[in-house]
Amino acid sequence: MMCLALSRGSIIKDIEGEDQKEEEKREDCEICFEKVRELCESQKYRQRLEKPEERILPELQDCVSLLIRSTKSSCDLAVKHPLFWNELKKFEFIAHFSDYVLQFKEDTIIEASREFKKIDRSVCNWGSRIHPDLYFCLSQEGRYHYNRGSLRDLFRIIRNNGRHFQSLPERGRDYFKNDFLAYISYFLERFPYIVLFGYRVAEEYGLFSKKLFKDAFDQ
Repeated sequence: MMCLALSRGSIIKDIEGEDQKEEEKREDCEICFEKVRELCESQKYRQRLEKPEERILPELQDCVSLLIRSTKSSCDLAVKHPLFWNELKKFEFIAHFSDYVLQFKEDTIIEASREFKKIDRSVCNWGSRIHPDLYFCLSQEGRYHYNRGSLRDLFRIIRNNGRHFQSLPERGRDYFKNDFLAYISYFLERFPYIVLFGYRVAEEYGLFSKKLFKDAFDQ
């Protein structure tokens, strides 16, 4: 009888412990939901989320899917989602991601990722979406070659010309009215999937735990 009582007490304790954990998870999710709601309703984001531009739709849909899952980890990710990054932060992510990928042989990071296997391969053919005259400037008048069928090189061409914007040929800078933000917007509008794709690959490889990414993006 004593063993039975002890077993029963142990089971009740376990159940109460599980209930407490579930309650804590629920409270954590509510906190995260509240943070996301405050972000969405803030003056900074409200206008663009009420009438979202096409370029942020992939990020908006992905963020909503995280919230629907209603887990602690998914809600945490929603708060830090690139949907809430400004253009400069998105460029910095592209540049950091490109620098990381360049350390490895082609086809070993992006093309080997689970995320790459999910996408429509037509998005890799980015060269057709950039005017030939502009591409000529972005390649420093033909001195640099980029594979216009490789996402790795799309990240690289954005990174290289952003990091050295003032070194672009004058015709190239004139295309953006010599405005770096206009340069970033140009690529985000033409390739609205680029940041979200890189973000998912970075998560897959645990890049946000690396010091360079952690310091820059506070993940």
